[in-house]
Amino acid sequence: MDLMGLVPYKKSDGDRPEPVTTHKCRQPPPEDEVDKAMIGRSAFVRWLTHQRILAKSHYYAQTCLKSKSAINFEISQHLHNFPFMIHPFSPFRNFWDVVMAIFTMITLILTPVISAFFFNADADSLALHTILFIDCIMMLDVVLNFTTGYFDQTTKSVSLDPKVVFAKYLKGAFIFDCMSAMPVELIDRMAHLGSREHVSHWCSSFNFIKIFRVGNLVSYVNRFHKSWHLSFQKVKILEMGIITFVSLHWSTCLVYYVPVFCLSSFHNSYREKWSWIRNKTMMDMESRWEKYAMSLNRATISLVNSSHYLDVKTYEDLAMNFILSVFGRVGFIYQLTQFIQLMTTFHSSDKERLRVLQQLEEYMQYKELPYVTQKRLLVYVNYWHKKNFDRDRQILNQVSEPLREELIFHNYTRFLESVDIFRHLPHAAIVQLVNYIRPKIFLASDTIVKAGAHGEYLYFIASGTVAVYTSLGKEVCHLTDGSYFGEIALVMENEQRVATVIAIETCEIFVVNREAFQLVIEPYPNLLSRLQKIALERLEKTLLLDELYKLEDSHPRYINISNVRGKRRE
Repeated sequence: MDLMGLVPYKKSDGDRPEPVTTHKCRQPPPEDEVDKAMIGRSAFVRWLTHQRILAKSHYYAQTCLKSKSAINFEISQHLHNFPFMIHPFSPFRNFWDVVMAIFTMITLILTPVISAFFFNADADSLALHTILFIDCIMMLDVVLNFTTGYFDQTTKSVSLDPKVVFAKYLKGAFIFDCMSAMPVELIDRMAHLGSREHVSHWCSSFNFIKIFRVGNLVSYVNRFHKSWHLSFQKVKILEMGIITFVSLHWSTCLVYYVPVFCLSSFHNSYREKWSWIRNKTMMDMESRWEKYAMSLNRATISLVNSSHYLDVKTYEDLAMNFILSVFGRVGFIYQLTQFIQLMTTFHSSDKERLRVLQQLEEYMQYKELPYVTQKRLLVYVNYWHKKNFDRDRQILNQVSEPLREELIFHNYTRFLESVDIFRHLPHAAIVQLVNYIRPKIFLASDTIVKAGAHGEYLYFIASGTVAVYTSLGKEVCHLTDGSYFGEIALVMENEQRVATVIAIETCEIFVVNREAFQLVIEPYPNLLSRLQKIALERLEKTLLLDELYKLEDSHPRYINISNVRGKRRE
């Protein structure tokens, strides 16, 4: 749920400045991943590479990858492991999806019209060239699908391995995409080159396979939901509208095409006399738009199971009337089900949004919060809901104890494996410790640790980036996903911070309190002294702030931000 989208934008004035807090970074800017991987390449080649790698501004990428560090890592892995693949969240793929969505919609409109209402030889050349152009673009789309990674909704990860992508596409929509892009009419003309005899009437029927492209069109619309954060309701309404329009349009064209095709291919006096397109009303119509309107009326009558005012006597008319009647019933049930689902979802989600927003507005008005604070509060609540912390708590409170333990271990695996001091704890102590781990959210410019303060917590960066400053305000480095600091506070009571740590972006950080940690290890009499010895030895080996400032690595995994002032336990 994106609460920020529900808050109206307000221009700042002298009394209410915009809540924009920027980190004035003193570290050298990180080298672009493309520049590092493509040293010596031209600017145009690097621009092309930028178009096919992950777009840092992509909404869904930011949701799945959580932080700038994770996004940079994804780009680096892409360039080094699969340099010729196209990322599904890349600028080029977003552009191509828009192009193909428009093109597919035009194709689904033109193809049946050309086949049905331009059936005569006088428009044969125009129809052939139009269909050939459509086939070429669709075949290009098939090639690009083989070189584009896919997003796995289950694992929330992107696969760029060519073998996996190839197998996935072959098992999926490849057959229908390939058949709908096959230039059958061109092949027929080339096979009968120089001869007037060809089977173009039969080949034109093959163009109706392009109806399968409606599935691609729906997929493009769903991708727009990820790219531009369209609401579920808008996507569902657009999807229902597309399916309804395409179904009615194709039914209209087929109602006219089938008798025309049968009259051209199967000469029969009965068909010539009783086919509905041979009715005097239809014969008097010279405009194709008039014929389309009449066919639309006839298709609608069949879809809603009403009675025709033009006779239905030939076999093809009877077959089309029966098929459209069944299709109309099934389609009505499907659309009704989708509409009920849409209204249910719309009502529940809208009600939840309004409830949360109303509570926030009432709270901010009652407390008379400054505008900057209001915006920061909304950013915090929006991030909280986006990560579904409440859902996680509800699930953990409802499951059995063994399953709860397994889920917690899975959530904090990287945390437990990264911190050195945890590797020396017994398994039973680890089991107890995970119950005391607490996730916290820090917004940009929040001070996480202040130099000179007494340390009580260990901090592990689950996602986000923080800046480390000396007590004199000199910026030393950045810490990103998987980094941690302050572990000495867990085993030393008089530990004092010698650095200030400030969040650069919205960060999710796991914290462990010293009292909780010592309560966990209390049953093990000699463990605390051993951990203190390990911590002091580690202090001597870790980088001091001034030493780190001289190094080129501005993204270490761990640095020493602590100083033990009191008596050390031996």
